[in-house]
Amino acid sequence: MINFLFIYILPPQAVSYTNYNSGIASLSAVLKQKGHHTRLLLFDSFNRKKLDSIVEQQTPDIIGYSFPSLQMGLAKKIIGYMGQRHKIPSIVGGVHATVAPLECLNVEGVLGVCVGEAETALANFVEAHEAGLDYFNTSNFIFKQKDKVITNPIDPLIQDIDSLPFPDRMLFDYDPNRSVLGLEFMFSRGCPLACSFCINSYLRKLYKGKGSYVRFRSPKSVVDEIEKTINLYNYKGALTFHDDVFTTNKAWLKEFAEKYKEKIKLPYVCNSTADRVDEETAQYLKNSNCKEVWFGIETGFEKIRRTVLNKNIRDEDIIRAGKILNEFGISPVSYNMLGVPGETEENIKQLIRLNRNAGVKSVSVSFMQPFPGTKIYDEFSEINKKQRLSPSLDNLRVRSKGIGNINISNKLLYKHYFLFKQNVFGGKYLWIFNLLFNFHIFLWMRRQAQLLPSPVKNFIRRVIMSS
Repeated sequence: MINFLFIYILPPQAVSYTNYNSGIASLSAVLKQKGHHTRLLLFDSFNRKKLDSIVEQQTPDIIGYSFPSLQMGLAKKIIGYMGQRHKIPSIVGGVHATVAPLECLNVEGVLGVCVGEAETALANFVEAHEAGLDYFNTSNFIFKQKDKVITNPIDPLIQDIDSLPFPDRMLFDYDPNRSVLGLEFMFSRGCPLACSFCINSYLRKLYKGKGSYVRFRSPKSVVDEIEKTINLYNYKGALTFHDDVFTTNKAWLKEFAEKYKEKIKLPYVCNSTADRVDEETAQYLKNSNCKEVWFGIETGFEKIRRTVLNKNIRDEDIIRAGKILNEFGISPVSYNMLGVPGETEENIKQLIRLNRNAGVKSVSVSFMQPFPGTKIYDEFSEINKKQRLSPSLDNLRVRSKGIGNINISNKLLYKHYFLFKQNVFGGKYLWIFNLLFNFHIFLWMRRQAQLLPSPVKNFIRRVIMSS
């Protein structure tokens, strides 16, 4: 038996709503199924005492790290310290490891990097390590042996994901009754879209010829997992389904709705795309007690959405989807991005109008993030090279300057970001806030408010929304 320690370096608080990670939960379940022992540590900062304590208490044989691109600097610090101090074999996996394996491999203390889906590969590596066998030929892994880099082939995608055990929930110390998202699930792998700001295009190329990219577990398996999990926590609240496009397959959705209505009945929220919402789909969602559907509007100009973002969703799709969902008593919720290449203030105003015309009940707004492995990031890097700037993960956020021509001032961009929700839904004294945010001092104050604890921020938000 191997004692395997997962160290999950959390995303920055500003871009994270949860500490649960379905990928790590799945890997832990597979290792436990093989008879190994697993443990998890969460980090959002460097903490020597916490690292030393877990090694002394758990004596792990292997450490597996996962972290987002924005936390590469913190990951180097933690992995380097553990490598020098404790000399425990360490491997790295996850999305950033998949798109930048050599960068991760060159971090001091890293033995190997796992690329892509890891359930089979990790189990094979752990068992070879336990048996004292040569693990340097494990599929999906890249190793460094002295000055030599060993790159192994990528296994085909797991087509029957019903064959995987249910995620190991107990690895995570969290209470879904206190979570913003409630009880979370992920039933599929892959996305049918190829947006320029998302990692899916890269993964499709990585797995070309290695099986169907978009895969769903069967409705029966999905409902069985939900039933087991709500019993585990004695949970009676709302569920969040994180699948990229939950409404991909109508036949699957119809069967799911029937089984879910019979056995579960709890309210849930899910993701879709506007063009995949019609009356039939909405009826299945309504029958299974779906309360919210989240879909991406992203930008106010259809041309930018379809060309720059490579998301072939029309304005009329968005307005129609919102209308249909409202008619069926399901709340449409939108994802929006600011700082998109080619953006002007008029684009943002059009984005606000588009949200209103779609009748959305809530909005999520963020700045564009050109992450490694995306087309947008490649363009960002090319511009950096032309300007003789070194690409830096510490400077990923696009503001008034970035990967393309953004014809809006930094001050104005921040103003629209901070007041986006209020401008969509209105308010009695909204004109006062728009006036005040023209001054730098109020933008500075609002940025400082972002650092406040969540309960305080929520109170301030309620005050503004009630105005």
